[in-house]
Amino acid sequence: WYLMSLKKEVVLFEKRGAFYTGGSVQSVGSSSQLICQNDGALSVLDVQSERLLREIGRGNSADEDHVEADPILCFSVSPDGSHVVAAFRSLLVKQFAVESGVCERQWKGHTGPSSSIAFDSSSTLVAIGFSDGLVRVWDATQGYWTHHLRGSRGRVSLSQFHPITSRHTLYTADDDYVIRAWDLKSSKCSQSFAAHSSPVTSISLSLSGNKLVSSGRDQMIHIWNTRNGQLKSSVPVMEQVEACLIVPHAVSMPAMEAAC
Repeated sequence: WYLMSLKKEVVLFEKRGAFYTGGSVQSVGSSSQLICQNDGALSVLDVQSERLLREIGRGNSADEDHVEADPILCFSVSPDGSHVVAAFRSLLVKQFAVESGVCERQWKGHTGPSSSIAFDSSSTLVAIGFSDGLVRVWDATQGYWTHHLRGSRGRVSLSQFHPITSRHTLYTADDDYVIRAWDLKSSKCSQSFAAHSSPVTSISLSLSGNKLVSSGRDQMIHIWNTRNGQLKSSVPVMEQVEACLIVPHAVSMPAMEAAC
């Protein structure tokens, strides 16, 4: 009798499934939210409540087959946390509102797949790198291409704007292991940073933009002076490095400091 009563009173209160299947994870502005790739779509998570808030790019349950056929390859969240731009296998690029998950604009990216996306610090420009070496810059507020940058040798795997928008500089890395700085005023490569002997896995700029740190699968971290393009120092870490980040002095990380 006790087991039968207990069975009747048990109801499903909450169901939590997979929310991350590999790929990029990015924060949403200064909020407690994260956006990550999940089985061809994007998951919007709240870290404090540990809940999945919504999915972007998946649609309703009737669209499951469509998502499998046209997954999201890469994405970027605007620094102000209002929008996310995602590139799909179908060569479409779509701009979504983070709060609602609604697609506000879509356009064809290029004749080949997108391989990297990055917003500038003003949340206005979006740089999209492609598998054939082309880099295009899109104005997310007006809805048109502003730059077409040619000169990369192979798939553009990374892109990042200079943190100070008035510098008009974009940094990219591609399959020839070289990091390039693009002058957006002239649409030409103004600097090249060559020291890695295998794919570059991440690039990070200081708040001033005068220092750049790059990591690679060659087990090296390189520190560059962006003002003169010189290599300041190299750190062998004896491990393949997938990502590195410059942490500003004002940011306190007690747990990491204690571990060190």
